[in-house]
Amino acid sequence: MKLTRLVYFSFATRPMGLAATYALAVAASRNNLAADLTGKLYFDGEMFIQILEGDLRAVNRTFQCISKDTRHRDPCILSLTEQPTRLFSDWSMAYSRPGSAAASVLRRYGVESLDPLKLSAWEVVSIMSELPTLEFPALQTA
Repeated sequence: MKLTRLVYFSFATRPMGLAATYALAVAASRNNLAADLTGKLYFDGEMFIQILEGDLRAVNRTFQCISKDTRHRDPCILSLTEQPTRLFSDWSMAYSRPGSAAASVLRRYGVESLDPLKLSAWEVVSIMSELPTLEFPALQTA
């Protein structure tokens, strides 16, 4: 199997608090586990940024479902590439959000926010790989 990594962003259609975002991440984790996908989700209250890793067909099916999800609007693919390894192999869906720990990572990259409209896909992936993951045990694969 060739490993595919998809990086995309979309905008929230309505406000979502931490409980709703957690429920979304748990559902994504469950679906990703069934599809042998791994990845990370970042949500800042307005924008979702997600990395999905796995078989191309599974990644494509999942992105098609996300594109139809009424919680998202204007999904935009930043990159779709083959990769030698997974970045998030321990997480069917890791989850990060803004906060002081995330701000310190962003400062190291010389940016104030994780804005995919201003950053390259490589920068988005690099930053997301360093962002602290909220510890929701239901989201881990191992």
